Amino acid sequence: MGHTTLVFRDRDDYFNDADVLVVLHMLIAKARSQPDRAWQHPELIPSWENALDTTGPGFVDVSFNELSDAARTYVVELLRELQTDLKDKDAVPERSVGNWRVPDLILGDDYDAARVRDTLERLTRLLS
Repeated sequence: MGHTTLVFRDRDDYFNDADVLVVLHMLIAKARSQPDRAWQHPELIPSWENALDTTGPGFVDVSFNELSDAARTYVVELLRELQTDLKDKDAVPERSVGNWRVPDLILGDDYDAARVRDTLERLTRLLS
């Protein structure tokens, strides 16, 4: 798996593709579990699903610059909730990623939660 640079405004960070893909799946699952909040940002889930469907090595197409301030705030809230969800976990629970959409990458049941927590923290900093 490759690495991807994600950009928000004048900031960027370099991420492991697999970690970003796990986070995108988790964001989708978390947003779907909160329809009372997610309906306010109907563009998010389709854009994340599109990023998963069009991914390639070294290319995870997530465009944060297109987010409204309200959507960005919601994404940061989701990222923080996911950090809490993984707080004492050694591995990412399979149920937290929902339906896996990337057939070329097998997640397994012991994907390192510390890696994902690090990615969640870095994404939160990028978007804050």
